[in-house]
Amino acid sequence: MISAIAFDLDDTLAPSKSKVPDELAHLLMEMASRMPVCVISGGRFEQFDTQLLGSLSGTPEEFANLHLMPTCGTKYFTYQAGRWQMVYA
Repeated sequence: MISAIAFDLDDTLAPSKSKVPDELAHLLMEMASRMPVCVISGGRFEQFDTQLLGSLSGTPEEFANLHLMPTCGTKYFTYQAGRWQMVYA
C-alpha cells in the first residue's frame, strides 16, 4: 500500500521554470485528497508559488496533504491555518 508520493518540480511535473499544466495540477490535488503528496525542487519557495501553487485549487484538507520542499529539501512548508508556513529551514 502506498502511504505517500513525492515528485520533483522542474522537468518532472513541469518543464524547467514553467507553470505546471492545469490537468497535472488537478491530478496532484486529486492525489492529495487520498494521501500525502510531496513536491521537491532545487528552487526557492517563490518558484513553487510561480510554477505550482497558482495552478492548484482544492480544499484546506487537500492542501494540508501537500508538502513542499524547496532548495533541495533544506526547507519544508506545510499548509496550516489557511497559509503556507515553514516547518524548518
